Amino acid sequence: MKTDTPSIIDVLKVATWILYGGSIVYFSLLLIHTMAHLLFYDSFPTLKLITDLPDLRQKDLSDFIGITSILLFSASLHISLWKKVKSVLEKVNLQNPFSIKMVKRMEQIAFIMLGIYVVGYLGDSYAKQLSKTFDNIDIDLSKDMLYAFNAGIIYVFSQVMKRGLELQEEQNLTI
Repeated sequence: MKTDTPSIIDVLKVATWILYGGSIVYFSLLLIHTMAHLLFYDSFPTLKLITDLPDLRQKDLSDFIGITSILLFSASLHISLWKKVKSVLEKVNLQNPFSIKMVKRMEQIAFIMLGIYVVGYLGDSYAKQLSKTFDNIDIDLSKDMLYAFNAGIIYVFSQVMKRGLELQEEQNLTI
């Protein structure tokens, strides 16, 4: 039975490019939103591009900068994640898919995903703390919590690949 692995990888490449581009667009809009609120808030008091933070900007500038910094850092980690996934899909060799470079890339993906989880957890805690003080804070970073589980799976898989490469190298040396 022949698999359609090359065509599946092509579809995944397209999907990854879309997600990578979407992450860049989201980061850009969030950055524009933050800058507009910081620079032109008096001129545009009802500006809402991405997040609903008008009261926070008006009442406490440091909390506004803190929460938008967390959102921007999380968005930049998403860009890094999709860039790395894109790199893995573009450089995969179907004749010999297991290589040390591929293992390293997968480990990097796992660590980026773990970073997204940590930033999401800290940001969610910070947003919940802010919502006790301010009424209009509606930021939910709890979706990033799934990244910890996925990071663990990818890291374990990369370690299995690494051990398989070590066994293959030992076998090649014995012959």
